Amino acid sequence: MTDLFGLKVRLDRDIDRERPCCSNIAIIKPAKPPHAGEFRCASCDSYRGWASKVICDFVATTAARFGAPREPIVVRQLQQETTMAFEQKPMTGSLFKNTNKDSETDRDYSGSLTLEDGRELWVSGWVRTSKSGGKYLSLSVKPKVPTADKSKPIADDLNDQINF
Repeated sequence: MTDLFGLKVRLDRDIDRERPCCSNIAIIKPAKPPHAGEFRCASCDSYRGWASKVICDFVATTAARFGAPREPIVVRQLQQETTMAFEQKPMTGSLFKNTNKDSETDRDYSGSLTLEDGRELWVSGWVRTSKSGGKYLSLSVKPKVPTADKSKPIADDLNDQINF
């Protein structure tokens, strides 16, 4: 698997077409479990997503069989829905202990939450101590799928001027 890290891939997923980064060429780098790897932009080193074990195995097998690719291997998302080990029901969530904290300020727990309407949120938790000495869990949530910024008019994003 270590031969895999450092290989370039071309990202061609929905998110890469919606929000491209530089030329959508990424480098596969090591990641913390449970992820097999992560994609980092080859130009600016921005985070571009997690590389699943299936993707990493495919790229590593292809490179082992045919040699290091001259052109980046194209990574696309699966067209079929993948099933998880468990299905989270609406209005439920789960948190898992973060065993790979890099700093004291990193979250102690992370997980996800599914709302009644099916929207999914990321959940982060920190163990805190109150003034009276009691322990509690401080939580933060954010959407898994970013929402559009509706505070500014859409016309601000459009530049309809034609220079002659």
